[in-house]
Amino acid sequence: MDVTVKAGDLAREMALAAKVASKKPTIPTTACGRIEAAGNTLTLGATDLEIATRSQLTSGVVVALPGAAVIQAQR
Repeated sequence: MDVTVKAGDLAREMALAAKVASKKPTIPTTACGRIEAAGNTLTLGATDLEIATRSQLTSGVVVALPGAAVIQAQR
C-alpha cells in the first residue's frame, strides 16, 4: 500500500477510530483499526463488536499502490 494524504486529515479520522476500538480487548483485532486504500479513497474503520465506525477520505488522497492494513488503534 502506498498512499499520500494530509497528516491532519489522517490524524482526525484515526482519532475517531481509536475511540471505538476496544481498550482492553478479549479479541486482539478489536484493539486495531483497519485502513484500506483503493482508487483515490482511504477508508478507515474500527469496532469493539458492539459499535463500529467507518469513514472515508477522498479529498487530497493519492493512492499509488492499493492495499489494506490493520494497525494498533490506541497510542
